[in-house]
Amino acid sequence: MTMPEGLTFGGVYGNTVVGAKLETVDSGGTSVTKATEVHLLDVTEDGTVRDRLVTGLPEGAEFVWPGPAGAGDSDAVVLRIRVGGTGRLAPVDVATARMTGHTAPIDSPGVLLSPRYVGWYGYGTGSQIKIVPRSDIGAEPVVLNSPAAVDRYGYEVGIVGDWIIHSKGHSYPLMATPIKGGAEPRQLLSRHTMKVASAEDGSVVAVGGVTGTSDWGTYRITEGADGAPVVTRVVDLAPLPAEVKGLAVSGGQLAVVDRSSGSRHTYGRDLNVQGTPQYGVRRSFFPVAGTCGNDDEAALHLRSGVSPGHRELDPRRRRRIPGQRIGHRPGALRHDRRPRRVLRVVQRCGQQRSHVGVLRQLRDPGGRLQPQRLRGSPGPRQRRHAVPHRV
Repeated sequence: MTMPEGLTFGGVYGNTVVGAKLETVDSGGTSVTKATEVHLLDVTEDGTVRDRLVTGLPEGAEFVWPGPAGAGDSDAVVLRIRVGGTGRLAPVDVATARMTGHTAPIDSPGVLLSPRYVGWYGYGTGSQIKIVPRSDIGAEPVVLNSPAAVDRYGYEVGIVGDWIIHSKGHSYPLMATPIKGGAEPRQLLSRHTMKVASAEDGSVVAVGGVTGTSDWGTYRITEGADGAPVVTRVVDLAPLPAEVKGLAVSGGQLAVVDRSSGSRHTYGRDLNVQGTPQYGVRRSFFPVAGTCGNDDEAALHLRSGVSPGHRELDPRRRRRIPGQRIGHRPGALRHDRRPRRVLRVVQRCGQQRSHVGVLRQLRDPGGRLQPQRLRGSPGPRQRRHAVPHRV
């Protein structure tokens, strides 16, 4: 389709293209571009383009530009508008090109649309997800404080049936939380690639694995007979070889640096060499930063061993010295004698050598290994006195 003269492309939803007529106006000495009209375009059976002006905009309201449309399907396109200076969402019936109402004021930029619901949401501390029935767009929204903002990343959120589909980000589990409550959140994929795509039939499509990378593929998430989300693999994605940049084995653990995530990253597996060798689930440790200008010329060495203990700062004995930087009272340095496994990633560029990652592990009272990472590339004295940070 060729956009008609005077219209700017604003998105495709189902078989409908959204176009906007723009106008530049002066606002307090600054030029501002506004959308004065929104059009719905589609191709008829004889190949011609049908152009329809959207009607029903409330008196005194205006379209939001850029991004007049937030979501849509074959039946409706949800436009962003301002009424009295506050943002709203306004569904437009594709059959008539007319607005059918608008929501209460919205306070978040993300837009959700499913066969049953319209929603808006943000991310970050204190953000919420607000949902209204698609059949009653002006209703008081249902406010969800769960999933928590820290458990969803960016705007990658979807709706399947009466469940919110969300994720914390790349390589984290894909989760489902019921909109109306009554059930605990459940894990759908153990890892996925962060992106989720909502389909017109009410399903959500995501790339990841139910158990990990061994069953990596494209999955469709649909509503089951009992209303709960059902995961079905529709495309198998064969694993790609990743060049190993570093390798170390010590204390029953295999550590590897490779590019399986697109950049150099350190991973570890528990290793059992008694009888038939067995290995555990791969865990992410930390990215490997720094290059020699050409990454392929950088020689990486993984050094693994056991440290008998180290000295660290006791945060309980910090004190503020007036007019000076934070100091430490006598005895603030304590010696931790618990044995730790230490993994250092060393990068060699010619004759120069630098630490680009350090990981220390200790055993808690239950005997479980707890990874702890020292951030940055500290020298020997800094490593001795630094307080570990959890991974």
